[in-house]
Amino acid sequence: DELRLRPVKTFCPNCKELYHVRVRHAATIDGAFYTRTFPHMFLLKYPHLQPKCQPVKYQPTIFGFNVKYPDLPTADDYALQEKAKLEKEQAEARAKE
Repeated sequence: DELRLRPVKTFCPNCKELYHVRVRHAATIDGAFYTRTFPHMFLLKYPHLQPKCQPVKYQPTIFGFNVKYPDLPTADDYALQEKAKLEKEQAEARAKE
C-alpha cells in the first residue's frame, strides 16, 4: 500500500495466490494503485465472478501410477543422530574410566 514500492501483481481467485505479471508495461504500474484489498473487495462486490470449482491438486504420476514421496530424514535429523551417537560414546568412555 506504499507508493513506488512494488509493481502490480496478478491475483488468482482459484488458488488464492499472487503472481508477478510478465507483461512489460505492467511492470511500470505501481502496486499501490490498486492496493492489496482490491481483489477481495472486487470479488465481494461481484460474487458471480468468483470461480465455482476449486483447482484439483496436482498428483505426480509415472506411466499412470501415482508417485508418493517418502518422508526422508532432513539434515537436522542427521545432526541430532550424530549428536546422540557422540553423547553415547562419551558416556561409555566415562563409564570405562
